[in-house]
Amino acid sequence: MSTKAKTPAKPRRGRPTKYRPEYAEQARKLCLLGLT
Repeated sequence: MSTKAKTPAKPRRGRPTKYRPEYAEQARKLCLLGLT
């Protein structure tokens, strides 16, 4: 039986995203109003 060594999880690089799903809905509403 061969066992595979577990590789450690890769550290995340960079700053976490500030994107929130609410932004998409807000942008859609603004587009409908012609504000973009």
